Amino acid sequence: VFGLASNELVGLFERSLSVMLSRLAANPRVPQEMRNLLPAFLADEDRHADIWWKLNQLAAPERYGQAERRIITPSATAHALYRMLSARPTLFPVTLWTALLLEEHALQFARRAATADVPLEPKFVAAYRLHAQDEARHVQIDWLMLDFLLSRLSRPMLALNVRLFRSVVDRFFLRPVRAGVQIAQALVAD
Repeated sequence: VFGLASNELVGLFERSLSVMLSRLAANPRVPQEMRNLLPAFLADEDRHADIWWKLNQLAAPERYGQAERRIITPSATAHALYRMLSARPTLFPVTLWTALLLEEHALQFARRAATADVPLEPKFVAAYRLHAQDEARHVQIDWLMLDFLLSRLSRPMLALNVRLFRSVVDRFFLRPVRAGVQIAQALVAD
């Protein structure tokens, strides 16, 4: 269940990156060489989200009919806040920063899957390996973009983005209250 939830979470963020990446690609203040990298990045993320959903359908067809998410269900408030922030990536690069964190997490997950002491489902391992190849490139693009965006923020906006990022790390990685409860409920149901 934790693996299904991880796939859902990564897929959710990869789907939600489309607004941010599209806005950055269309922004004339972003250097052209950076904007040129974004269309392929966007296509990769959409393809990745499809892969995670299909893997979950393969692993638990009874749970995943036409729905991409069954375990991770962000609140309407959280979803609206993320959409609002990601629509303004030059003011709120925290969304890109969060994507970078998840991409780094995905790379670590792929490394662990490749060296696991127990046999894992080969389709999952293959998907993680292929995903890691794209993510290594995405991490480089994220760092370039993040450096560019953060360096142009005013001190108060930089401080706000830092506070928001700390909140994301605390909420999703240190104290996963809502997602943790949903995972535990899914484990009990199984």
